[in-house]
Amino acid sequence: MNSGLTQRRKKVRELGFRAITIFAVVVGALGTGELLLRFEQHRRMGKNVYEPPNLFRYDAELGWALTPNWQGTHWQREFQVQYTIDELGFRADAQQASVHSGKRHVFVGDSFTFGLGVNDSETFVHILNGGGDTNTYLNCAVPGYSTDQELLLVERDILNLRPDVVDLVVYLGNDLFDNELPFPLQAARAKPYAEMGPTGLVFKNMPVPLTTRSSAEARMNLARMVLGDDYCRNSVRWRLENTSAVLQLLGEKVFPVRLKPEELDARFARHRKLFFAIVERTRKACEDKGATLNLILLPGRSFVEEPRSISAQFQDCLREQIVNESRKLGYKVIDLASALRVAHQESHGKYSYPNDGHLNPTGHRVVAQMLAHQLR
Repeated sequence: MNSGLTQRRKKVRELGFRAITIFAVVVGALGTGELLLRFEQHRRMGKNVYEPPNLFRYDAELGWALTPNWQGTHWQREFQVQYTIDELGFRADAQQASVHSGKRHVFVGDSFTFGLGVNDSETFVHILNGGGDTNTYLNCAVPGYSTDQELLLVERDILNLRPDVVDLVVYLGNDLFDNELPFPLQAARAKPYAEMGPTGLVFKNMPVPLTTRSSAEARMNLARMVLGDDYCRNSVRWRLENTSAVLQLLGEKVFPVRLKPEELDARFARHRKLFFAIVERTRKACEDKGATLNLILLPGRSFVEEPRSISAQFQDCLREQIVNESRKLGYKVIDLASALRVAHQESHGKYSYPNDGHLNPTGHRVVAQMLAHQLR
């Protein structure tokens, strides 16, 4: 009797010891992983120069603009490249000044179109110029701009360049959200922003003040825009993932959140309405000067490489909404998002820098090939 009781106690102690050992190993592994991930994130941040000195200047109407006749180096952990800005304040391309017998295309967009992370000769606009057709392609993109600033740029400067076609490149990652904000989600510079007034589109924050973001504006981020304040405030998963790099990685790779398209559609309705009001005013301004307007949809890295991610899901929702609405309104849309995802699935090519997220030289070449068939 005593022998059996002793044996049971011994087994219980052994099981308890094993459980404690396993728990300690798991906790230790998670702790080590957390430290390594945070160290790697800190290392990447420490080696990046996000903005070359004096590349931008203050602009009272647009918030900021590129500095004319600027030339310099931009380096990060993943690249070291040269930018050249011409006398008009746009990215220089030696072939832009050439006489053209075909159409004159002017690209307007943000850092993806500008070519952040690649040399002057590696942007998809430069590659299009060397493609052998008779068209001329000008790169008038400014890093950080959203569609509202691009409209103001078109009205003030771009139409003076006498374009036949204005190619408005829409970055699905944040353009539609930034349109209504006095500060972009990913930058600390103030900007003009658009609102829907009783008689149509109204611009606020002009002239743009030289102010800093308030604490409430600094807390605004892409996740709150996409998931909603209630989710970010009340979700236990969200709070855990924002306190642990390991849990965030596991959540993204192993247990992805499935977003409901109908909820996203309702949440994006305001942003979509404002976006199309901006696009319609852009189209009218172009037509008044004899130019046509193209919409080009460009995705972020996650849309192409990680279709199950939250970022990919919301970008896909915006892509579908923009494509469907544009067809109803008669806009020409070039859907590079779907094309790049298909190309990646077929070739497993890497078109973006894994950490920075912008298109790499391969990505720009692929985009140029896709656009060449559409624009010629």
